[in-house]
Amino acid sequence: MPIATDKLLHNIVSRLRLRHLPLLLALERQRSISRVAAEMNLSQPAVTKALREIEDIFTTPLFTRTRNGLEPTATGTAVLGHARMALADADALGRELAVIEAGLRGRLRIGAIPYTARAVLDAALAYGLNRTPRISVLVREGTTDELVVALRQHELDCAIARSFYLAGEDIVQQPLYREEPVLVVPSRAAARLSRGGLDWKRLAELDWILPPHHTPVRRTLNT
Repeated sequence: MPIATDKLLHNIVSRLRLRHLPLLLALERQRSISRVAAEMNLSQPAVTKALREIEDIFTTPLFTRTRNGLEPTATGTAVLGHARMALADADALGRELAVIEAGLRGRLRIGAIPYTARAVLDAALAYGLNRTPRISVLVREGTTDELVVALRQHELDCAIARSFYLAGEDIVQQPLYREEPVLVVPSRAAARLSRGGLDWKRLAELDWILPPHHTPVRRTLNT
């Protein structure tokens, strides 16, 4: 291991504190030392001093000043990603200890897209509760993109989402079921459309009820 890397690792292990991480995330969110000071009920000099101490640990700037406020550097972006995961793990530890104190044996955090078949979700919950009856279960709804981010940030243990998403090597996918597309139209329109072949131009001119713009399904339809 290079000397510089060895020294950096020593700095992180011996000097970085958990309390440093909320400050970094607040700076990313607020982009302003004065706004972070107000949010955290600290003086501006205290925030500036804390940031300098953290940057000294990493031996490089984590933020740079721009016309739009503070912007993370490349190193800062990497540190912020791990800061989010570390705080998520700390939160998970606190919640798990609370579960144990309440007499339960663990916790399962499941993510699900809004279109998940109720039978599939119910079966997953029943399976988990049958294997570990005294487990605490939390279900979080979101799009596939949102759930994958939550998985990577250790905010979820598993997710029921769309399988066409390329998750990467850090996430394992297991197909649960295949969903067949269904077109729902008024009876009059159905009778008219069934008289001949599909006229895609006419179909495109109709009023459609579609998923929200930010969902993977909508992006697929738009393409």
